[in-house]
Amino acid sequence: MKRYEPVIKDTGLHTSGVQSIYRFPNGYGASVVRFMIVIPNVPDRYGSYTDDETEVELAVIKFDGEGNGEFGISYDTPITDDVIGHLKDDGLQQALSFIEGLNKSGNYRGKGYPDGFVKQ
Repeated sequence: MKRYEPVIKDTGLHTSGVQSIYRFPNGYGASVVRFMIVIPNVPDRYGSYTDDETEVELAVIKFDGEGNGEFGISYDTPITDDVIGHLKDDGLQQALSFIEGLNKSGNYRGKGYPDGFVKQ
C-alpha cells in the first residue's frame, strides 16, 4: 500500500496533541488530529475521536487556494459526511487513498468504492 506523508505536521495542537495536513492535486486533503483534554482533577482523556496513541481522527478537507493553510472541512464527499475517528495507521492510509481518488467535484473515481469503508 502507498504511504502518504503530510505537507504540514504541527505537534503543538492545543499544546497536547498533533495535527497533520495532507493535500492532493484534486484540491482535497485531510486534517488528521489526536489531542488530549486537560481538566483539573480529572484524568487525561482524548478530545479527539481516539482512545490511545495508536489512533487518529480524520476530516476530509477542501483547499480554498494554493496555500496549504487555507481549507475547510468538506461534509459532502462519498467518503464521509462527518469526521472519521478511531483510525489506526492502515485505516488512515486507506482513507487517504480514497481522498486522493476524488475528482475535483468530490466524486470518487478510484478503485474499490469507499462507501463500505466509511459506513463500517
